[in-house]
Parts: sequence; structure tokens; C-alpha cells
Amino acid sequence: METCESLEELSLLTAVLCRAAAYNAGESSEGDQEGELMYRGQVSRIQRRLGGLLSKYLLLDDWNKRIKSKEGLNDQQRHQMMVYIHEIAANISSYCRNVLSNSSHDFTYCRVLFGPSLSEALSPHEIHSKASTVLDYTQNTNLAPPNLGLMVVQLKQASSKILDALDEHKRLSTRLDSLPDESTVSNTTYQNIPSSEGHHSESRQSLTASLERQTHIIHLLSSIIENCLYVVWKHLDFYLVSCVPLDQDTTLFQSHHQLSNKTGSAANQSSMRKLTESSFHTQKPGGVTKGQSFKSSGVSRDEIQQLKETTPRAINESVLAKLAEIEQCYSSKRTHYGYMSALSRRLKRLINIHCS
Repeated sequence: METCESLEELSLLTAVLCRAAAYNAGESSEGDQEGELMYRGQVSRIQRRLGGLLSKYLLLDDWNKRIKSKEGLNDQQRHQMMVYIHEIAANISSYCRNVLSNSSHDFTYCRVLFGPSLSEALSPHEIHSKASTVLDYTQNTNLAPPNLGLMVVQLKQASSKILDALDEHKRLSTRLDSLPDESTVSNTTYQNIPSSEGHHSESRQSLTASLERQTHIIHLLSSIIENCLYVVWKHLDFYLVSCVPLDQDTTLFQSHHQLSNKTGSAANQSSMRKLTESSFHTQKPGGVTKGQSFKSSGVSRDEIQQLKETTPRAINESVLAKLAEIEQCYSSKRTHYGYMSALSRRLKRLINIHCS
């Protein structure tokens, strides 16, 4: 069982990794191939670890039950643990977004972090039954990456929780505003009761702390929604538009492509590539590193077809409507107003064109 100290440590660690992923290390020179191999190996291990943490730190109601049932904690410690859990979830989603954003300057290229399955989004109760698979994934480089359905689950959970958090924030603000000023308390009915003024001051401090904590949680939930929305859109755009399944015969396509454009065939062919390049570089025995796919990461036509059938059910109109409501209630006061609606429109267009 996690403690407040361990959650704080993990929150700080994931924050550092998230910031580090926002910067490109650049390609090493030809004379520093050994350093490049070591760097790719470290990145591979970090990505596997964070991929394993994703399913563990989904914003499900189980966390509230587990923390409330933990003995020896006061209310302040329980509230702080929930803040750390939200910070960890936000850092993991930010890490995934930074990796995708910095993977390539070519917009047609997508660094695949998640598999083409939305099973978790359709059956959230199956998440905990796959805990052993997630643990094996963090230790085994031959297993497929986590499914994209985990990001959809996180998106839905954060969308539901942020609306409740906004209502709670409004309630706390109303209670704080209804409290009389300290000068009024000291000069009126409580002037002959010394303990009343101290009680009033403690109540104001408690409400102020709760309001600040709720504001921080709302900010974290908004960050999780935006990051997950970007990651889901980027992967769906790749799988539904650019990805060529391994078992699809591309001979006719290649022949037509070569006849229509002989000079630019090599450059254009990269935009329609098979999913045989690994997003996680692994070091092979003998010091040879190769961008090789996972044993089970090759996408087949059946998987793409299954994704097309499940996407409209996993990301339906109610999900998109809730995102629009969140932007009206909260994001309208922020500088990047319109970001959620822009990605929502892109998602909806993808679903209408490729999943209908």
C-alpha cells in the first residue's frame, strides 16, 4: 500500500521525467555510437516503467476507497495523497504528449506508444484483471505496449471528476465569502467570547486551504484531459489514416506509386509505412540496436477493423459534449481557450470519415 511519502517521491520523479521528455537530446555523432546505445536503452526502460504506471494510476474511484480505508491517517494526509495521485497521473499524460510532440518534425510520422485497442474503455472492469500483464510489460521488452483504451479511460474519468471538482470549488468559494470579516467578528457579538474569534480564524484558514487544494486539482484534471485528448487523437489519426497493416498486400499500391511519381517515391512512401518500426528502441545482444517492432506489436487488418468498430462506442457524442461543457465552464477563462474543441472536432471528423 502506498504511503504519503512514496506518492510524493513518485510525483516528483514523474515530474522530472515529464520535463526531460519536453527536450530533444538530438542525434549523437557517428563517433559516439556507444553513448547513443546507452541513451536509447535508458529511454526504453523509462517508457516501459511509465507505461506500467499508467494503468495503476487511473483516476478511478478505487483510490478514494483505498485511501479512506487506510488507518492511521488524518484528513489532511488523505487529501494530500489524492493530490499526489492526480499529480502522478498528470505527469504521465504530459510525458506521453511530450514524447509524441518531439518524436519527429514530419507531421505524417507518429511515434506509437499505445496499441490499437479500446477494450479497456468499453469494459473498465477488465483493467484490474490485467495487472499482471502490465507488470510483465515493465520488465519484458518483447511484450506489446499498453492499449490506447487506457488513455480513453483516463480521459473519461478526468472529464467526470473535473465537473464535480468545479462544483465543489464553487461551494467552497460561497462558504468562504459568507464568512464575516475578522474585524467584524472582533467588534460585534463575539467580543466577550475570546475563543470565538480563534475558531472563526481557523475556519477561514481551513476553507482557504481546501479552496487552494481544489484549484490545484482542477488544474491537474484539465491538464490530464488536454494531454489524453492529444494522445488519443494522434494515435487514432495514425491507425485509421496512415498505418498499413502487416498482412495487407501493398504490391499494387507500390506499383502505382512508382509509376505516378518516380522521383519522389522514397519520400512519399515513408508517410504510408508499415508498423514495423519500434517506438521503444531496445538493445540487442552484442551491442546492436535496431528499430525493431515488438513481437506482438504488428498491426493486422483485423485489429484496424476492430478499432474502427469500437471507436464510435468508446468516444461517443456524450464524451465530446462533456468536453465542450468543460471548456465552457473552465477553459474559457484560460489563455488557450478552444484547444479542447479543436481536438474534439478532429476526433469527430476521424470517426465520421473512417469509422462509419
